[in-house]
Amino acid sequence: MALAKRGAHVMGMDISPELIALAQQRINNAEVEAALKVGSAYETGLPDESLDLIFCIALIHHLDIPVVRDEMRRILARNGAIILSEPIRFSVVYKFLRNLFRPPEDVSDHEHPLTRDELATFTGHFKTEGIRYFRVPLLPLMDRALPSSIVARTRPWEMDRWILHNCKAAERYATNITMRLRTAS
Repeated sequence: MALAKRGAHVMGMDISPELIALAQQRINNAEVEAALKVGSAYETGLPDESLDLIFCIALIHHLDIPVVRDEMRRILARNGAIILSEPIRFSVVYKFLRNLFRPPEDVSDHEHPLTRDELATFTGHFKTEGIRYFRVPLLPLMDRALPSSIVARTRPWEMDRWILHNCKAAERYATNITMRLRTAS
């Protein structure tokens, strides 16, 4: 909605009719214009090179990565960009711990935090810019384990930012990555 309020031509797509209906309510309440469509990230039905910018937030870890990557490349205009934010697990310790627990039954076929190789499968066809890592796991645990008054004083999100900015090795323990991807000019 922030982009639509600034005059951008916005198109939102989701495979869930319920989420599209919710988005339509929000658009109506905000009194902005945006096109919404129920559709698949595998086959959007959009024309080639028709989008200047794609926001891809927590999507590809649910899907067959090469298929969705190729569809995004097809619909993205030359010199276009993707803003990508995905859950990641680069640590072998995380992988080991994750394998100890069964996933919930409502998890999609491909859903899991991305590995380095899977992320590279998606990003390798783009120029990557502005990579940022977020959320080392100790800080969300602090949030759950400590009283809210202590969490408010310690501000774990600031500690998280400081750790990831000042300790390059901590990036392997981050649980989320955000970046901008550009098509080749």
